[in-house]
Amino acid sequence: MPQRDETILLMEACHVAQVAAIEQACFSEPWSEAAFRSELTNPQALTLVALREGQVAGFVNIAFAAETADINTVAVGAAYRRQGIGKRLLLAMEAWMEGQVSSYFLEVRQSNAPAIALYQSLGYRQVGVRPRYYHKPDEDGLLMRKDVEKG
Repeated sequence: MPQRDETILLMEACHVAQVAAIEQACFSEPWSEAAFRSELTNPQALTLVALREGQVAGFVNIAFAAETADINTVAVGAAYRRQGIGKRLLLAMEAWMEGQVSSYFLEVRQSNAPAIALYQSLGYRQVGVRPRYYHKPDEDGLLMRKDVEKG
């Protein structure tokens, strides 16, 4: 199956329902549609979406302050996985934030080997463990960090 190109851009109101649906399908304790809608006006947040043929294929949301950014959630719809969309979203996020932050942080379930491998391939390293950070089921979260040069 040939790979189709996606467009990565800032989330707009028309994308919120699709973003929330992907979040709902991917996480046991998902953000609500209202939470994503509130991110549209949050000056210390950034949500990027990857669009394929007008449909949201994936997204990344971060909060940033004081030269650090926390990756709150990143997800790719089931039909679009293993096509590099997550990686391109994270790289686009870093490009968007270039010169504004010097460190990125995230938590990931310790059992989520594909996500951990992706983060490590992009230069994230484990810096801690948050016991029972995740629920449904209870699981430790690995705290990962990536430092970048602030231009």
